[in-house]
Amino acid sequence: MRLIVALFVLALWGQPSQGAVIGSDSLQQEIYVLNQKISVLYDFIRSQCPTYVVKRSINKPTNQVDITVAKALYHKLAEKYSECKKIPVDTINRDPLVRDCQDYYMLGERDSGVFTIRPENSTFIEFDVWCDFVRGHGWTVFQRRDNSSISFDRSWNDYKNGFGDIRDEHWLGNDKIHEITKTSQILNIHLEADGKKPAFGTWQRFYISDESSKYRLNVNGTGYKGTLFDDFSYHDGAYFSTKDRDNNIWSAINCAATSKGGWWYEDCGYAHPTASGRTWAKYSFSITSSVMRVTRN
Repeated sequence: MRLIVALFVLALWGQPSQGAVIGSDSLQQEIYVLNQKISVLYDFIRSQCPTYVVKRSINKPTNQVDITVAKALYHKLAEKYSECKKIPVDTINRDPLVRDCQDYYMLGERDSGVFTIRPENSTFIEFDVWCDFVRGHGWTVFQRRDNSSISFDRSWNDYKNGFGDIRDEHWLGNDKIHEITKTSQILNIHLEADGKKPAFGTWQRFYISDESSKYRLNVNGTGYKGTLFDDFSYHDGAYFSTKDRDNNIWSAINCAATSKGGWWYEDCGYAHPTASGRTWAKYSFSITSSVMRVTRN
């Protein structure tokens, strides 16, 4: 079976590269999208099913590949992934395996909206997220606040499971954020305030631990870029706190209860866009809009 897969891979990846879909021909577009799906699926097999991996010593598929060969390769790879992960192959064929919004970007998506993802090595089968396709990436949004239509003064379980509408204001859920960031991510935070220019910050390493570790925050300011002051790195190593579960490290009071929002509090100052006041320590204006989102390194 591995030899068959290798032959399919050689047949597909041995074609010269063109780099882009030619014109608007529907067949060329179909081949291009299929090649992107094959690339994503192959990455899954390489990372999650190493015993099935065929060494990648040839070029990636291109839009010159015959559609019949491309479909055959995709189905063969889907069967291999199904075999090693014990996932019904029909599920794989029905919906391309995408780990996050960056994979959708690679598949050619450019219109932001709701998409279904399956994070790598996730305990979830799949779940919906909002994808922002901006700045040359696909960003998976896990927090959005605009008009304060919902309260962020929530319980531990609310923050664990998520709340709100992913099309609007929401918190995706700490369990899901953990699943997405098992592989360290690039974090982008975008803030707006009335009458002020939008501000942003981008951190090159961001992930959170699981619930048994109180969703401990790991964020590194090395290589930070943005127009915000890097107040977030101050919270590195902090545990997540909510009004009904105080995990503050330094403060003698429950900052989540007094600030009315769950967060990774070191103390009750600095950056906490989920709080009722929605502040960022050195961004000296009340925040009217905030978005937190991640993409792969």
